[in-house]
Amino acid sequence: MDKVDIVERNLGERIQKLEKSTEHFLSPADLARILSVSRWTVYGWVYRGKLRAVKAGRLLRIPQSEIDRLLKWRN
Repeated sequence: MDKVDIVERNLGERIQKLEKSTEHFLSPADLARILSVSRWTVYGWVYRGKLRAVKAGRLLRIPQSEIDRLLKWRN
């Protein structure tokens, strides 16, 4: 098994965990649409640690609990 196989297997496992999770997740673009901000603003919040996100390979997803926390903080 080479490195590519290991990475692909790990990525597949991480994506399955996201899909099996009972918590709802949104992409940065979806959250940006809901909040009427750019997706780059959402990425900035994640990068600066203001918004927690889960990364599986190249996929970045924001859990619903973080969205709820953000909306509470914004109001």
